[in-house]
Amino acid sequence: MTRRTIALAALALSAIIALSLVDPQVAIDLLRDAGPAQAALFFLFYIASAVLLVPGSILTLAAGFIFGMWPGLALTSISSTAASLAALLVGRHLARDLVAARLGDSPRLHALDQAVAESGFTVVLLTRLSPLFPYNITNYVFSLTRVRARDYTLASWIGMLPATALYVSIGATARSLGELSTSSGQASPARVGLLVLGALTTLAVTTLLTRRARALLDQHTAPHAP
Repeated sequence: MTRRTIALAALALSAIIALSLVDPQVAIDLLRDAGPAQAALFFLFYIASAVLLVPGSILTLAAGFIFGMWPGLALTSISSTAASLAALLVGRHLARDLVAARLGDSPRLHALDQAVAESGFTVVLLTRLSPLFPYNITNYVFSLTRVRARDYTLASWIGMLPATALYVSIGATARSLGELSTSSGQASPARVGLLVLGALTTLAVTTLLTRRARALLDQHTAPHAP
């Protein structure tokens, strides 16, 4: 098989995945009809959603509905972690100029870069625990920093587990596909607890980045010795 054929096949697969993710119902129908390839197709869908900046929450809900609570949690946890790493690598090695142009060159980004250089695992973990930092955007933001892939992957996996478990459990208790699109917004003690945890971690991350940004600003504006 030639490289041209492989490239065309990959392009066709990406197009199919992208089109199906535009309408979540299409993606869910494809998953339900995939037979033994369900898990592999779900994995590809999650990779594509992260790289193409398509929200993956409906996939997490669908995992619970299609696979059940524990198999769905395991599959989603693996898929979302791999997808976050894939987006990091794409942003770092294949689309760095594009990502940098879109996200800008701000003091906060420099502060984040300095923070992850010193405490990468902790910063990524706190960020993943906060619902106010969008999963897809955060992947590409971190691609512009010096965070180590190992710290990023492990912290992402741990930090995303609470929200993943909540969404998969919601999907597992849904009685029909129609409930999936509305159930994610329903209030529950677990969801309220997750939001409280997210608020606290958001405060921690914001405080950390603000301190780093002020330190960088002071460093650049301090008078130089003659």
